[in-house]
Amino acid sequence: MTTFSGNDMPKSESQLHEIKWRFDVEAHAYTAAEAYLLLLYNPAQVAEIVLKLKSTPVVHLKAHDIFSASGLAQFEANNAHIEHDRIKIQNNIPLAPLLLVRDEGKGKMFIVNGYHRLCAISALREDVWIKCKVSRFKGARHGITIGCETARLGRSQYMQG
Repeated sequence: MTTFSGNDMPKSESQLHEIKWRFDVEAHAYTAAEAYLLLLYNPAQVAEIVLKLKSTPVVHLKAHDIFSASGLAQFEANNAHIEHDRIKIQNNIPLAPLLLVRDEGKGKMFIVNGYHRLCAISALREDVWIKCKVSRFKGARHGITIGCETARLGRSQYMQG
């Protein structure tokens, strides 16, 4: 993945707003991502995307940019899954990086695993840096699409970490 630099990149772990992160994604997250992706792509495409996700490095992106690029709104704080992740944050339990897929053919960003973690973190502070893995996919411009408009990922700066 291309790495860009910027003046507002986190300089230390303390600038990640005290959120503890796992080094990598848990194996079951890839299975969950695969199930989601099968709603959007054929099995061969899903296998390619998941393989790329497994081999891509972890990067940092701003929470508000992930929401913007995905076109998704933040869930309400009373959601049980979000509350579960909030408790993990409060108890300093490391969170797994998010899994994101950028379909360059459709011009869309999909949060394929970690949406509730993103909501829990964003409820604390919207401009926090989020650890994630981003797989680029050059899918066709046809096929199943979700019913929301998305912006291209461009404002966030990538940083391997």
